[in-house]
Amino acid sequence: MRHESPAFSLVELVIVIVIIGIIAAIAVPRVSRAGEAAAEASITYNLQAVRTAIELYAAEHGGVYPAANGDGTHSAGTRRAFQHQLTRYTNEQGLASSSLDRANFPYGPYLVIVPTAPLGPAKGDGRVNVKSAGTPLSGNANPSRAWKFDNVTGEFIFNYRGVSSDGVTKYEEW
Repeated sequence: MRHESPAFSLVELVIVIVIIGIIAAIAVPRVSRAGEAAAEASITYNLQAVRTAIELYAAEHGGVYPAANGDGTHSAGTRRAFQHQLTRYTNEQGLASSSLDRANFPYGPYLVIVPTAPLGPAKGDGRVNVKSAGTPLSGNANPSRAWKFDNVTGEFIFNYRGVSSDGVTKYEEW
């Protein structure tokens, strides 16, 4: 009487490995696209939040956008003036204070922080390239800063003109 071992044969193991490889080849690209879709959703949300903060700032400061005036420490047209005027308390002239003093600095803060870029060459960067051009902004193919802002028009964009994983040029339309 011969007793068969309950182990798998080499052919059965190879078939299972091939099936797992095929499943992985299908799943990995889908997972990477899901990450890109999440990053794109993050950009959309961040743009909406910052644009709302910019418009609220302008409404409370007589139609003047952040960084159009200095913040008391940094000059007009600088990223620091933009950042401080949106993330700190301000007065009517746009002077910023990190201390709560509603008598002298009754406005803001409008944001906790300026968000960082979730993708592109400036991924993880939250700096803003402030322009005073008054003309439409466009993203760069290889930006050094995550965002662009025009303190004349109030336009705020994601500073990246790139190509998505499906080969379509995008991101600049945001």
